[in-house]
Amino acid sequence: MRLKEWFGWHFPELIRSITDIFLLVKVIILIRCRDNVRDDFENFKGPLIELIGSEEIVAKIKADADISMGVTLSETDVIHIQELGTCINDMLLYRKDLAN
Repeated sequence: MRLKEWFGWHFPELIRSITDIFLLVKVIILIRCRDNVRDDFENFKGPLIELIGSEEIVAKIKADADISMGVTLSETDVIHIQELGTCINDMLLYRKDLAN
């Protein structure tokens, strides 16, 4: 999946921490970029715990964000990643609806 590959260049530790693609897309849409987790964790902690369901994984994501050596995203990259993530999320929801 292109979103996973693209965001993986920026925050590879997140890609390894969350293996469920549906959850990964939602997390990427929520955090936008690794710097948000690193610099503004208190605002993202609650929504991440609610989304992921595990404080341990959220703490690991924070620790990984603090030491991540991934590439920096430009604001244009963030916008395109958000748009792609939203499209993928919509398609995954549609696929889930079709399966039911």
